[in-house]
Amino acid sequence: MSRRVRAPSPRWETLRDQQEAAVARAIIAIVAEDPSRLTVAEIAQRAEISRQTFYKQFVTLEAAVAATQGRVIAVLGSRIADVATTRPAANGLERLLQIQEAAFEVFTADPAMLRFTSFYDFSFRVHRMSEADREQHPLAPSPEGDAGLYELIRAGQRDGSIDPDLPVEATWRALSTSILGVIQRLQIQDDWTDGRDEAARETFATMLAVWRRTLSSS
Repeated sequence: MSRRVRAPSPRWETLRDQQEAAVARAIIAIVAEDPSRLTVAEIAQRAEISRQTFYKQFVTLEAAVAATQGRVIAVLGSRIADVATTRPAANGLERLLQIQEAAFEVFTADPAMLRFTSFYDFSFRVHRMSEADREQHPLAPSPEGDAGLYELIRAGQRDGSIDPDLPVEATWRALSTSILGVIQRLQIQDDWTDGRDEAARETFATMLAVWRRTLSSS
């Protein structure tokens, strides 16, 4: 007779989510301060959990860092959804640029999150993850599919707001790379994340204006 496996209780699910959130906050804080201190012991201490509890939630340190990146992506997705609800875009072009503006606002409000994302993309995935892990944990949600970012470009091309001759994949790669690059560069060269640096906002607005002219079909 097979043994029946109980489903986790709601209370346990809540506790697990709280612990995972605490681990994510700890990882982001450690990376913002000094990535060389990113160890299970340091994370557990910051998250106020035991090492044993850490390993109950995550198989490896790499899994915990990847899960943290997933939470960052979820925050971005939630912010983008909020903007779309409160300020509907007129066409595909404006929707595409609206997403970049939302990312700028998220990272402005939480510079440690930007530092973590940069670390994850350019250092951790390259030097700490195996090829199999990298395939399992991509940089971001796939831009393909009906609800993906490629589709936003296609939608703009269909509604006439984006040049129909632009190649979809190359256009998205160029747009996302340049926009994120500007955000990262502003952070490196200036303390713009205090919310008072209008020069940073002007720089970002200029970049969006350049892309609006580049993408526009008119």
